[in-house]
Amino acid sequence: MYRGLVTPRKIAVLLENLPPDSAVMRRVGGNGSLTVVEHALRSLFHVGQLQLYQGGGGSGRKPKAPETPPTYEHQRQVEARNQARRDRWLAKYGHALPSRQHNT
Repeated sequence: MYRGLVTPRKIAVLLENLPPDSAVMRRVGGNGSLTVVEHALRSLFHVGQLQLYQGGGGSGRKPKAPETPPTYEHQRQVEARNQARRDRWLAKYGHALPSRQHNT
């Protein structure tokens, strides 16, 4: 008889086998969030950049490989840093902001 219980191991197996284009993998970010098609397009774009670089005699900076998408944790850190900057700015200059009341 099924009692509606799922073991932690079963949950881990289900999460590990999610497709790359699933909402969970997109939320986690990083290389795992890219689909096969996206990997192929990124590779083709980089190869095209390298061919243009070599066709131009190899002068200038060599093109770098595309960066991996940021992870969820990295995005949270960036958002927290930006919020702290906003708070510091408002604490310093917030009193000088004009009122947002509209006179009609």
